[in-house]
Amino acid sequence: MILLIYEKLHQDIRKIKFSANVNYAIYNHIDNQIDFFEKNKLLSKLISEYKKYLISIKIAELLKDSSASFTKTRLQFFTSDKQLATPNRTSAIIDTAVHLGFLTSKPSVTDRRYNSLAATEKFYKIKNDQININKKSLNLIFPSIKVESNTNNSSIPEKFLEIYFGSSLCFKNNSAINIFLKREAGYPILLKILQTARHCHHKQAIALSFSQLSRNFGVSRAHVQKMFQAAHDAKLIRLQAPGGKEIEIMPLLERLSRNMIILSLAIAKGAIDYTYTQNIYNNQEFETAILTAHNTILDTENVSTTML
Repeated sequence: MILLIYEKLHQDIRKIKFSANVNYAIYNHIDNQIDFFEKNKLLSKLISEYKKYLISIKIAELLKDSSASFTKTRLQFFTSDKQLATPNRTSAIIDTAVHLGFLTSKPSVTDRRYNSLAATEKFYKIKNDQININKKSLNLIFPSIKVESNTNNSSIPEKFLEIYFGSSLCFKNNSAINIFLKREAGYPILLKILQTARHCHHKQAIALSFSQLSRNFGVSRAHVQKMFQAAHDAKLIRLQAPGGKEIEIMPLLERLSRNMIILSLAIAKGAIDYTYTQNIYNNQEFETAILTAHNTILDTENVSTTML
């Protein structure tokens, strides 16, 4: 089964990578994600760092499980088992989600010692928006994939999110790209770098105000500065003037970012196919295939990494 999944994933990656519309699909993904985060600044507290993002995916999955009520304890067990977060950090993430209006918390009917958590319309809209961002980009390469307006996302079951969870395996050992992915608001800031470079027609240096980035994505200026300094030290960018006034984007960052987006789109394509065809994939097999694809396809094929 792993071989079959791998072959399909390989096929989808190649279709995306060699499509005449690949750059437009990547740009579409970047622009829509930035717009999403800039309109929902508070989400930086919940999903803009990859561990929190994975936890939010698990929340969505648990909310769909009608066999048992969703409690902090269930999520804490999962995050501890996957080494994503301590019980206290998991509890803080849940409390933040409740405070921001994405979840409600009420005493459980079956056990009054625990609070049962439930999703709000605001939660379902955010989930739907995130899935549609992938579908809009994929539609440029696979026209059969349609974007839906259903807020409650009834046609995308929890298995989509469960499969998409596997994407983390591809990046968790990549210390370079994790300079962004493992920091709060790091992913949208990385995309903002790529978007600005494109709008500047890939001039040797771009300007990105650290203060403006901190305001756009709800983090401190010091946090942004540390992120850019770490990226400079890793030779992903070159800081040529203080405060983000002059930043040179290095080829390594473009290559890693491009591969990350292409693989994420291919994973989303597989998850969508799984959802609608109801193929019997074992989740662990799918994740293993994703990791194999990342190591053997994206990093070895000689494809131009220039984004137009």
